[in-house]
Amino acid sequence: PFLSIIAVDTQQLAMNFALWIKEFYTKRQVSVYQIKEPDDITNNFFRQEDAVKVFVFPIRNEPNKELIGSILIKRDGIAYENKQLVLIVSIADLDYMMFNAYDLVQVSHFTDRFTDQKALLEHLTAVPQDTVPHRRFRELQQELRDALEQGKSERMLMSKLIDLGNLGKDLGYYNQALDYYLWGLYLAQKKKDKYYISSFTGNIGNVYSVKGELEKALEYYKKSLEIAKEIRDKQGQANQLVNIGTVYIHKGEQDKALEYYKKSLEIAKETGDKRVQPSLLGNIGNVYYDKGKLDKALEYYKNSLEIAKETGDKRVQANQLGSIGNVYYSKGELDKALEYYQQSLEIAKETGYKRVQANQLGNIGNVFYNKGELDKALENYKKSLE
Repeated sequence: PFLSIIAVDTQQLAMNFALWIKEFYTKRQVSVYQIKEPDDITNNFFRQEDAVKVFVFPIRNEPNKELIGSILIKRDGIAYENKQLVLIVSIADLDYMMFNAYDLVQVSHFTDRFTDQKALLEHLTAVPQDTVPHRRFRELQQELRDALEQGKSERMLMSKLIDLGNLGKDLGYYNQALDYYLWGLYLAQKKKDKYYISSFTGNIGNVYSVKGELEKALEYYKKSLEIAKEIRDKQGQANQLVNIGTVYIHKGEQDKALEYYKKSLEIAKETGDKRVQPSLLGNIGNVYYDKGKLDKALEYYKNSLEIAKETGDKRVQANQLGSIGNVYYSKGELDKALEYYQQSLEIAKETGYKRVQANQLGNIGNVFYNKGELDKALENYKKSLE
């Protein structure tokens, strides 16, 4: 990218990164500038001898709004200069840019919050390997470049950016995924398209969630939910309520998770969306199960199973049959547990759902073990490992 932004939390770490970058680009002219006031940026921005410029901002707890503003003024130069600019800023600066400096997003690579040289070098050298899913990633990148060159609509660009962000996230390219989502958010802000603003904001939350940065994820999910409410996007509201609930699960706050899952279920019932109701009911059942409220969990699992049968969703059926089996197993009703585990196993075999097959074979082995039928237990355990 033209512009990389690296967030650190101490001045010593900032200088270490500046030196590491200089060492990394051994074959290019790299200059490091310590930035204390806007004139330091202006005086050094267009120095022709530099192939790579590293600007080190003062690291502090509040954003350097004046310095960021000076960089913003030069956004066109950043975009059209055939050079590379690296900003080393504080975490407060990075957060400020992500929410306010949308003009930077289209040419930026917002990095992770690095703590060591290895992480930085992995970032600088991150190139997808030549495998099928990675090839698809590069194909999508080419489609995006083609769309830009052909002057396609910003709505088309935003659609491509969502596809790239989603695939990047699934492949574990979290920084690249953030790039695409943030660029998309910039375009959506520019067009004042609140549907896409909500969508990109939620997707940014998804990246932070898989990275384990739960507070950041929660912040973005709630912002997305707020916008979805404003534009009366019921599906968007339901999605973000589930996402928020799942964050609270990871934080161990089960009652809050339950609250958000139930709100999402209310919307699904209101809109008549039976496609998502089974998974929502299952999520609520899981919370009750973890809280030890087995009868309540059973009620939700059975409701989920009933709707999944109506919609023909075999995978959800397999999951909920297994969950019902877990309740009966926990209640000590082994024969009933075995019945539901076997039903789940049959559907999993029918649909090629390997993960559930392995789980249920292991569960069936547990039932036989507890019944004292050790040979049958061993047989099922072995099958679960195949």
